Amino acid sequence: FDLKTIAMSAWIPYLGADFGSLIGGFASAFFIRRGMSVVSARKLAMCCFAVLMPVAIPAVRAESPITALFFITIATTAHQAWAASLLTLPADLFPRRSVASAYGFTGMCGMLGSALFSPLVGYMVDHFHSYVPVFTIVGFLHPVAAIIVVLFVRSKASRPKEPVTA
Repeated sequence: FDLKTIAMSAWIPYLGADFGSLIGGFASAFFIRRGMSVVSARKLAMCCFAVLMPVAIPAVRAESPITALFFITIATTAHQAWAASLLTLPADLFPRRSVASAYGFTGMCGMLGSALFSPLVGYMVDHFHSYVPVFTIVGFLHPVAAIIVVLFVRSKASRPKEPVTA
C-alpha cells in the first residue's frame, strides 16, 4: 500500500469490526429468542464466529492488497462478533458483586498475554522474515479459545440469585 491507498482503505477493517459488534449481539439474542439458555446462546455465537477467524491466515499471502484487505476485514468482523458474546459472559456467569472483578481479572490476563505475545511477534518476524507464522497463530487462537469455552464454561445459566435486601 502506498500512503494514498492506506488513507483510502485503512478504515474498512474498522467498519467491519463495527458491523461485527452488531452482528455478534444480534446472534446471541437470536439464539436466546429461539429458546437457548443465555450462556449456551453466547457459546454458540462465539463458536460461529470463531470458525471464521482462520480466514486471516491467507491475508498475509494475498496476491493483491484488496484481497488482503478483504481477508483482514472478515477477520475483524468475526473478532468483534466473537467479542460481543465473550465480553458479556462475566455478567452472565458471576454474581453482580463479582462482575467487575471478573472483568478486571480478564483484562489483566489479556494485557499479560499481549505483553508476552508482542516480543514473540518481533522474534518471529525477525527470525522467519515474514508475518506468516504470526497470522497463522492468530488465525487459530479464536477456534482454540472457543473449544476451551465450550469445554469449561457451564451451559446452564449459573448466575446465583442475589440476596434480596429491603
